[in-house]
Amino acid sequence: MHPRAGEIVLLGDDHVARGYWADWQPVAVNRGVAGDTTQELLARVQDSILESEAVIVHAGLNDLRMGQWSRSTDTAVLCMDTVIRHIRRASPSSKILLHGVPPSVERLRGRAADLNMRYREMVRRHGIDFVDLWPEFADDRGRLRREFAKSSWHLNIEGYRRWQQVLAEYLPEDSHEGGRDART
Repeated sequence: MHPRAGEIVLLGDDHVARGYWADWQPVAVNRGVAGDTTQELLARVQDSILESEAVIVHAGLNDLRMGQWSRSTDTAVLCMDTVIRHIRRASPSSKILLHGVPPSVERLRGRAADLNMRYREMVRRHGIDFVDLWPEFADDRGRLRREFAKSSWHLNIEGYRRWQQVLAEYLPEDSHEGGRDART
């Protein structure tokens, strides 16, 4: 199912796949796939994007969980950079929002901070928006706040509500009509 013009496409990993996006943003097309890394996202980005009002991209945490530090961070940045270029070519007028990885388990904290820093540099080069989820979701020890956590990795319904509030600050108010959820 391809998105229609004017819809909002959400691309990403578990966090996107498990989201309640159609309830919040009726024009959202959920292209999240649980377990996806940035490499897997790159492999499917061309089939996921047509001309869209906005494209929301969230991936990278699985890269950190599954790889060695330098390879996984470098690969995530390279793949995400290519994903952004593909989106820009396929949908040049789309607003693109790249999310930083959220807090999770302690062993990934340093790598997550590094990846978020590199994503910030990337958004400056591409002239797109960076959505920093860390301040919204981190507790004082840098872990996912309990009130938003289903597990140390995944959000609960309150976490998704908070994420939706953050996203609403970046999207036009008239993007709340019509739509569908493409989860399978």
